[in-house]
Amino acid sequence: MKSNKHIYISLFIMIIFCTFACSQENVSEKSTISSQGFTSPEPENFSKISTSSDRAYSKNNSTILNQTQEDSRKVIQTISMEITVLSIQHSIETIHDSAINNDGFIISSEIHDQQGKTYGSITLRIPRDKTTILSNKIREISEKISRENLNSNDVTDQYTDLNTRIINMKEAEKSYLRLFNEAKTIDDMVNIQEKINLIRWDIENLEGQINYMDSSTSTTLINVYLQQSSDQQAIIKDQWKPLDTLKDALRDLIEFSQRFANILIRMLIFTPIWIVLIAIALFLRKINWKRIKFLKFKR
Repeated sequence: MKSNKHIYISLFIMIIFCTFACSQENVSEKSTISSQGFTSPEPENFSKISTSSDRAYSKNNSTILNQTQEDSRKVIQTISMEITVLSIQHSIETIHDSAINNDGFIISSEIHDQQGKTYGSITLRIPRDKTTILSNKIREISEKISRENLNSNDVTDQYTDLNTRIINMKEAEKSYLRLFNEAKTIDDMVNIQEKINLIRWDIENLEGQINYMDSSTSTTLINVYLQQSSDQQAIIKDQWKPLDTLKDALRDLIEFSQRFANILIRMLIFTPIWIVLIAIALFLRKINWKRIKFLKFKR
């Protein structure tokens, strides 16, 4: 019996040993398969990847935040330029076409002569994102840039204040509308309707200001003053006509003669008045002279 017990115990120990060995082999095989199918990053590489990802995320957030803040600002931008060009007419036409092609519009343009020199000016508005394109085009056609000035006016506070006032006025309008619906007399309805009309007029006025700010801040106002190059200025202008100058001088002489004749006619018509005034002056002078003579004789 004891020998049988020893045999059973020995068999039980061998079974446990074989089971443990098989389990270890399966674990090692799973580990091998896992290691072949997926390679985990080394600690150093993982830290680099993590750091670069954090930096990219932080940079993107910062860029988005700055872009949002920049887009939320309301800035009126004005550019003024004084340039010298070879041809005033051609330069203005070039600026005009470039503005139209970039979704802008012309406000005014002018060409004039002053003391034998030709000058021109053009004022336009261009979308904010096309400002650089048009500015570079103006520089390209310029022989010389005498002055270039950029002026920016931040109206964000005024814009926010206008929107706040509109919100408050619309709330007041709703309150008056409720009172209007609850009014029981015609007088009350008339008084409330007048106040509603005033509020609506104020709202429309403020909305007009906001629309103007939106238009002004979404575009850039550009003023360009042009002067023709001295090399292109003719010493004697082709349109000089001495006969026309003579005619103008004669016309001026006739106009002066007519004005002088009109003055003489008016003086002639008022002659009786002048005679009366002169007679009164002489009479007073005579009385005064007699008085002085009497005082001298009395002494």
